[in-house]
Amino acid sequence: MFIMKIFKLNKNLMKSKFLIIKFSRILGLILLLSVVLVFLSCNSKTTENKPKYIFLFIGDGMGFGNVSIGEAFLSVQDGKTGFKRLNLSSFPVHGECTTDCADNLITDSGAAGSAIACGEKANFGTISFYPDKTNPPLSIAKIAKQNGFKVGIITTVGINHATPAVFYANNNNRRDYYNIGLQLCESGFDFFGGGGFLKPNDKSNDKRSLYEITQENAYVITNSIDNWKDLVKDKKGLYFTNPVLLDEADMPYAIDRKELGGFSLAEIVEKAIDFLFNQKGFFIMVEGGKIDWAAHENDPATLALEVIDFDLAVKKALEFYHKYPEQTLIIVTADHDTGGISIGNYEKEYQTNLSLLLNYKHSLKYFSGVLDNYKEKNKDYSIQEVLKLADENFYSPLPYFSKNDMIELKSAFDYYFFTRTNLSEEELRIKYDEYNPVAVAISKVIIRNIGLNFSTWNHLANKVPVYTIGKGAEYFGGSMDNTEFKPKILNLMQW
Repeated sequence: MFIMKIFKLNKNLMKSKFLIIKFSRILGLILLLSVVLVFLSCNSKTTENKPKYIFLFIGDGMGFGNVSIGEAFLSVQDGKTGFKRLNLSSFPVHGECTTDCADNLITDSGAAGSAIACGEKANFGTISFYPDKTNPPLSIAKIAKQNGFKVGIITTVGINHATPAVFYANNNNRRDYYNIGLQLCESGFDFFGGGGFLKPNDKSNDKRSLYEITQENAYVITNSIDNWKDLVKDKKGLYFTNPVLLDEADMPYAIDRKELGGFSLAEIVEKAIDFLFNQKGFFIMVEGGKIDWAAHENDPATLALEVIDFDLAVKKALEFYHKYPEQTLIIVTADHDTGGISIGNYEKEYQTNLSLLLNYKHSLKYFSGVLDNYKEKNKDYSIQEVLKLADENFYSPLPYFSKNDMIELKSAFDYYFFTRTNLSEEELRIKYDEYNPVAVAISKVIIRNIGLNFSTWNHLANKVPVYTIGKGAEYFGGSMDNTEFKPKILNLMQW
């Protein structure tokens, strides 16, 4: 009897042991399956979260103050006081970015653009140029192209100007426009658009045209905005030049477009999106290059309207994002700040009146051309006639000119028309920089009357804004350096 009990006990124990082993194996299989499912889920999620349509908008010179004047202008257009949000400032992720270059606290567009495009600091005045590196870094655009993405480069200034150039060229001198332009077709990028070639025959004007060389290298060059896809069959890519280009191969300012013609940046971006769209993906860099120029010229309404025009181009990317929100990333930033505009000044104290910005008719550059034409076609000049030209072609009605204002205008008048001045070269540089002295003298009275102020003709070392929406946008919030754009973008791209 005792032996039988022992036998039954052992039998039950063996049965229990078998069940435990069986249960353990089932549990192990369940755990293994869970790990596999989690791994697959993570991989799938990672892929889903990586954008394949990436827009990088660079407002050249677009510091926080320049964004503010754009938003203030939108408000006064609506008859209101305050700041109406731009499309870019409505993005959910905001950040700020430092802009210093390798050898200077205050950067230029070449060095700043190089840092954005290549992820490493460069020297002032260079184009993605790193002579100390055995393997110089490639730009985001070049890496995207190598990995099968279509690439587009768009700007309102010359296509071989600093900011667009850093994405396709390498040069130790940003003003070597001819040799920079030669590298455009070597890049193999799919689309270039906006401004033309600056100095297409080199400084000496004795070399073959960059337009001719680019066409020989299988690029279609056109100033028609229609039927692009039909034009590029069996070709490497397309280069769209705005049908109206000014003396520096730049597109007209937005404020002058009604008079001068040409397309807007938004129209070009919209067409480029359609041209570049494909299932693999694209990388598009869009520069609002003349934000910087207007800020250099201390021209407030022109500056505000360039920011707004740039923002309307951003809106086209935003419309694309709403169609493909799971696959699109839009980044908007600046290469540096320019001009140092402030809303408020000593003279007007708390009485700034930004509705007076609506009185501008044209840009300072346009008005300068009117003055040049007046000077060329006449022998006798008068301040009264100059003021009349200003009222007709620049700003109307003109504000009251005090006795001191008239003294300043007379000094500028004598210098411009008769080369008479008591000022040193340095004093002239500080007072007028490289701009038309009469236009500047009149402009300064208008600016003071509105209640605005510019601190410089040049760049500043201020941080610049970063606005982001889409897949991976969260990585661009907070404070960052301009060298961080490349690694962040590459880390997000779907190869």
